Amino acid sequence: PDYQPGHSHCDTLSFELSLRGIRVVVDSGCYEYEDTPIRQYNRGNPGHNTVTVDGENQSEVWGSHRCARRAKPIYARMQSNGDKVLRFEGAHDGYRRLSGSPVHHRRVEWYPERIQIEDRVEGSGYHGIESRLHFNPCLDVDFDGKTAMVTANGERLLSVSWLGEGCMEKIYGWYCPEFGKKFKCVVLRVTHRCDLPFRGSWILSLHSH
Repeated sequence: PDYQPGHSHCDTLSFELSLRGIRVVVDSGCYEYEDTPIRQYNRGNPGHNTVTVDGENQSEVWGSHRCARRAKPIYARMQSNGDKVLRFEGAHDGYRRLSGSPVHHRRVEWYPERIQIEDRVEGSGYHGIESRLHFNPCLDVDFDGKTAMVTANGERLLSVSWLGEGCMEKIYGWYCPEFGKKFKCVVLRVTHRCDLPFRGSWILSLHSH
């Protein structure tokens, strides 16, 4: 609520994904309430599967439970037109406070064989863009420099690639499934610096049994 924003996280337009009963793409969660680096990770953009502009959080969070200006939805809609494709579109205003008034737009399209997460950052000026995906540490994520293969106990779940501006790399972050529990996890990250507008897409190709 507006009168108590202290529990806010920078998770606008973030998502999680489960396949075959397995949590695959995960949120970093909440480890503790003390003002520590992992608390800032969990609350800030780095701990979520969304886009970061100029290394700034989409909402101004600091301390353990402090929050000032928050990202607000500009629009959000979901539809399925009977073509076996589920579509979501949304945008937020969290980065309009930056020079050039950037706006993050995200479209998610779930096809029978793949999921495409398209990001656009509209606005003006030269900006740094980053997008992240956190993976459940119980999974194996093998990255060859272009494509990441995600497997569970040797069984392929999906492959992940990036289409558009920027380069994908494999780094590590945190997954905190419960209060007081933390595990190191694989994070796929795309970074790019450019004059806006920016456009790029995660392609998650689904593997059948």
